Amino acid sequence: MNPFDSFEYGSTMETALSGYILPDNMDGYTSIDTLIRSLKEECEAEEIDENGLIAEKDLPAFKRMWKGSPAEFVEIIAVEWVSAMEDNMLIRRRRNETRD
Repeated sequence: MNPFDSFEYGSTMETALSGYILPDNMDGYTSIDTLIRSLKEECEAEEIDENGLIAEKDLPAFKRMWKGSPAEFVEIIAVEWVSAMEDNMLIRRRRNETRD
């Protein structure tokens, strides 16, 4: 995969993960492995799952990244996962501080 495509698809993945996938599904995934497996299965599916995690408009970027650079696919998900977890911890800490 050329660097431009990698950047473009990666950017789309980051936006989708931080914009709707992680915020809408964080409670349902207790491990990053489960999330990666679900996203990978969605990328490998022959038909689009209308109830899937990935919006139809973003699915091509996820599929291309998975097929073209699986390691980068996993790395992007991991980075966004850690960022979302850090944000959640910060929010909880601030809520606890305001209660005290």
